[in-house]
Amino acid sequence: MLLPSDADLLRTSHHLFYEIWMFYESGKYLKYDSRTDAVLTNVHLESFAIHGRALLNFFYFEAKQDDVIAEHYIKNWKSLCPPISEKLERISKRVGKEIAHLTYSRLEVTPETKGWDVGMEQEIHQVVKKFQENTPKHLVVEKLLYLRPEDRKTLPVPTSNARRLYTTNTST
Repeated sequence: MLLPSDADLLRTSHHLFYEIWMFYESGKYLKYDSRTDAVLTNVHLESFAIHGRALLNFFYFEAKQDDVIAEHYIKNWKSLCPPISEKLERISKRVGKEIAHLTYSRLEVTPETKGWDVGMEQEIHQVVKKFQENTPKHLVVEKLLYLRPEDRKTLPVPTSNARRLYTTNTST
């Protein structure tokens, strides 16, 4: 695949913003509002895990087919990016085996190993911060540069069409 143009990167940054925002918001729900409704807790856990895995793929892994990766934005990203921890590598694999795909590996999950570590948010946030600090500003929407896990009050209240709002809106 040819390297994306600056215009493609800018347009794609809206989707990156959405991935980070949903990861942070799902994590907040799990930390502060969960355990009252099993279905909502599972919805937020699955959202947290899937968006977390998308971010791990973006920051750490080689592009497959038309994947967008951090190196498209920052050529020397591999030298700037904090190394992936064993915990994050395990989580990435676990999301694939226990959430994204129906696998026989799920049969090996015990009640003791079933819990998820929502603390991975802080590790991923450190990588997000490094990306925000080093990304050429003209390649991303401004709101992406200032997004933090604690910014819930400054972001729009999600609506039933929140995904569409964050994936099709191409204005900055």
